[in-house]
Amino acid sequence: MAVSRGSFGKGFALPSVLIASVVAMMVLMAALSSTAGIQSSLSQQYYDKLAREAAESGTAMAEECLERNNYVVTWTNAKPLTPKTNCDGDPVTTYPENLLDEPNLKVSFSVKAPTNSSDNKFLLVSQGITKLVRESDGGEWRTFLYDGRSLVGGQISFRTLAFGYTIAGGSFFGTVYPDGRVAAVGANSYGQLGNGTTTASTQLTFFDLPNGEKGSSIYSSYLSLGRGMFVITEKGDLYGAGKNSYGELGNTPIIDARSAPLKFNLPAGVKAKFVSMLIGSTFVLGDDNNIYAAGRCASGQLGINNSGCSYQSTPQRVLLPTPSTNNLNTIPDPVSRNIQADNIVADRASVFIRMKGGAVYGWGNNDYGQLGNGTTTSQDTPVKVGPFGDNSAPRATQLAFDGNTLYILTDRGTLFVAGESASGQLMGAPVRIKRKSNTSQCLTQMGAGENYTVQACATDNASQLFKLRPDGRVETAGLCIERYIGGTTDGTIIARGSCGSTFIERQDWELRPDGKFFNSHTNKCIDLASDNKAQLWSCSAARAAGQEWVLDVATGVTAVPLPSGTKALRVTTDQRSALVLLDNGEVWGAGANDSGQLGIGGASSAVTRLKKMALPSGRTAVDVYTAMAGSHESSNQYSNTFVVLDNGSVVGTGSNQLGTLGIGTMGGYHTTPQLMSLPAGIRAKSVQTGLGTTIILTESGQIYTVGNNANGQLGDGTTVNRSVPKASQYTNDTPAVLF
Repeated sequence: MAVSRGSFGKGFALPSVLIASVVAMMVLMAALSSTAGIQSSLSQQYYDKLAREAAESGTAMAEECLERNNYVVTWTNAKPLTPKTNCDGDPVTTYPENLLDEPNLKVSFSVKAPTNSSDNKFLLVSQGITKLVRESDGGEWRTFLYDGRSLVGGQISFRTLAFGYTIAGGSFFGTVYPDGRVAAVGANSYGQLGNGTTTASTQLTFFDLPNGEKGSSIYSSYLSLGRGMFVITEKGDLYGAGKNSYGELGNTPIIDARSAPLKFNLPAGVKAKFVSMLIGSTFVLGDDNNIYAAGRCASGQLGINNSGCSYQSTPQRVLLPTPSTNNLNTIPDPVSRNIQADNIVADRASVFIRMKGGAVYGWGNNDYGQLGNGTTTSQDTPVKVGPFGDNSAPRATQLAFDGNTLYILTDRGTLFVAGESASGQLMGAPVRIKRKSNTSQCLTQMGAGENYTVQACATDNASQLFKLRPDGRVETAGLCIERYIGGTTDGTIIARGSCGSTFIERQDWELRPDGKFFNSHTNKCIDLASDNKAQLWSCSAARAAGQEWVLDVATGVTAVPLPSGTKALRVTTDQRSALVLLDNGEVWGAGANDSGQLGIGGASSAVTRLKKMALPSGRTAVDVYTAMAGSHESSNQYSNTFVVLDNGSVVGTGSNQLGTLGIGTMGGYHTTPQLMSLPAGIRAKSVQTGLGTTIILTESGQIYTVGNNANGQLGDGTTVNRSVPKASQYTNDTPAVLF
């Protein structure tokens, strides 16, 4: 059935098939009018058909309204959708009352709010209405009704698909169909496809849920830890398959590889709402607002005060504050607003949770200070991270974590960070600059206009904290390090002066990959003189010992210095690379750039301050995603960043060894963004990538895949890598079902 699709909230034109049926039936009725019995029978069929066509028109409108409002229901039973209303159920004066409006015949529809919804699949009832009206007084003398039922929604968010991978085991893909079946394809060495085998499959196979159970949402690890797959059913039960060597499937017995799905044993009466995974551990958010953990206990990662570190195959409650409806900071936020989970983030051996009130809690490994509590001591019970959610403090709205470094985005558009900075992934946030040969000694500012010295590092010494600003200046206590202009060519002292709005070359610094802070305009490096004073000296190997510096970890959350006048909308990170989407549509990044994944031109092992990605002229970004599979050099072929632009197109940067960028060719590394070859008319909504495979979720609800296909994860029935995106048959679910 053809439906006119206008702008948001517009009315829906009469379907062309309905017009055709009206004309054809009228001609037929006129031809047979001499036979009363036949005419009566045909009339009944005709009016029934009009009601059915009207019901299908209502379903089409409801689908369109759901799609255009990100599958949030915007109408109610009291304000149903009709031909006269917009998507909010509000009447629009310029819209007609009926689809068909003749003196003696009125055809319309009415769609109430979905009677049942579960994770973006909606059961709609659209009532088609045909009314026969007396021309004499306008009264209705007969009504024909048809209730059209449909299951709609399908592949409209990453909660109805799962993509997981490990470097050794390969990639796999799972999809929840609207009818509740869970289809899967790809790597299966741990039995994660849930089909009773551990054999990889390039053909469609199904996750074996118990009889009568229908899938609602599906989860795996989007990082390089994907060794299992979990499905939440419409009843709220949770089933998992795959690696279970630590009891991470939440059921006994502990079996290394479990190919037949096991039920995750939540407490009686508790239903699952969300799943997050670590290597060997699983965390489940229940509808009682508690988090339940099972599996591996390294570094306290279960958060259950398991000081003896015994594996848990029976799920235990994570010791977060007791949930109370009177305090939103005791209730975990179940909402994930993007393809990367941003409410429960977990990697390596640390876990973080965002609460509805904006507070953040973390537990587990803390070797880089990633818990943000001022220490590097691991925690086996949750600790509050920063002041977020407190009175007058900003509220956390998104979390991102790469295993070593935590990023917290707030409702004020500010961005905070804690953890490692070896590759510059603190994005220029305040940090101590240490001597590489003696990390107990830090660069220290003695006073305004005076030379810098090197002194013992002290956590309470504000003059040892340096901010690496996006404009290239190194700032401490509001003033910038500068080359003293009255000195000699070599041996010039390093002083500090006002950070003015006008660019000053003598304040332009960069930390090179070899660990040397240098001024690119003079090619002079900050050097440690024999009297422990800092000076400017020619960059040379002979004086390398005094010219090599490292950045300290940030054990407390600290603000990232964003470009002037901007606010952060989204942050993404993986394996020491981090990028932030700003409210002006720009994307800036810092950290590892070995494969050019920051898109700034050139490649480098460390970018220590925010730099702007070179997006196509005239275009702005609406979403960004970065990934790097693993931390060793061989994984550079899997390092990529993708940006969804305001016109629905996608650009990508980094490795294209396996066709990952989707530009029609394979091989090489691209250090500036390249336009993906999506079919004409296809608009992307979001993108995810990992292990050389890229997945594009489109506004029309289709999934396109491209790149690495070693395990058949692209869903096209082969193991041939592909460089042009395709909506493959096994990675897309079926269309809406009418019944």
